[in-house]
Order: sequence, then structure tokens, then C-alpha cells
Amino acid sequence: MLGPPLLGASAHWTRDALVAYLCDPQGYAAKDPRLSKQGAKYFQPMPTFKMLAPQELASLADHVLQLP
Repeated sequence: MLGPPLLGASAHWTRDALVAYLCDPQGYAAKDPRLSKQGAKYFQPMPTFKMLAPQELASLADHVLQLP
């Protein structure tokens, strides 16, 4: 498995927090013990998505948060 499942993300994330994470996954995870511990399980770190426009990031976050 390359990363944690996206299903049920809404139990741990808000839209704003997920957008912030997508812009700087390593920086965000370094401040969150749950994410730091979770990230240690995977070989490759989460890439940044800061190349996306703000509305694209918001749409991506909305999509992930709507997954069951």
C-alpha cells in the first residue's frame, strides 16, 4: 500500500485543514502527531499539490471529504 486509505477522511479532516495539508504535507504532518506516526509506515512521502490553484485544491479536498 502506498498510503493510507482516503475513505472516511471526513472523520479527521476539515476542508481548510486538508487544503493546508495538500499544500505542504511534510510540514503539516510534522506538527500533527497522528500524521507523523501514520507517515512513518510508508516508504514515500506525500507529494505537494501546491501547483494547483486554490479552487482546484478546494475541489480536491471536497472530493476526498465526500468519500464514504
